Amino acid sequence: MVHNYIHHGYYLVGLKIIDSNGCSQEIAKSVAIGKGYNLTFPTVFTPNDDQFNDYFRPVQNGFVKAELHIYNSNGQFLYREVVEQTHNLDPLELQGWDGTTQTDERYYIYSFIGTLPSGKTVDRSGTFILLR
Repeated sequence: MVHNYIHHGYYLVGLKIIDSNGCSQEIAKSVAIGKGYNLTFPTVFTPNDDQFNDYFRPVQNGFVKAELHIYNSNGQFLYREVVEQTHNLDPLELQGWDGTTQTDERYYIYSFIGTLPSGKTVDRSGTFILLR
């Protein structure tokens, strides 16, 4: 049987064998597809409580640990979130930043560090706009 994966990431793949006597054996392994992860950041977000795009966070998979930092345009620290995977099958999800700040700035900076099951880290940083 062939299975095509659409997104990069780590997937749990299983195989079960049953012989003519009904005896069986199973095995499951984590397999990296492509680069082993998928990571995309929005360029704009709108925290206006409409249930759409209310938090700044990446769309990602394949990580066992993720850390997100948010800074204002002057480099002042505003937000930090760290999440770790507790079980192999649980998706790793960041809650994300809700846009809470004491100023009306529009431009912000993010920094992301993700850890893959292999122990390798992936670092990304960039800018985004907050629209109210």
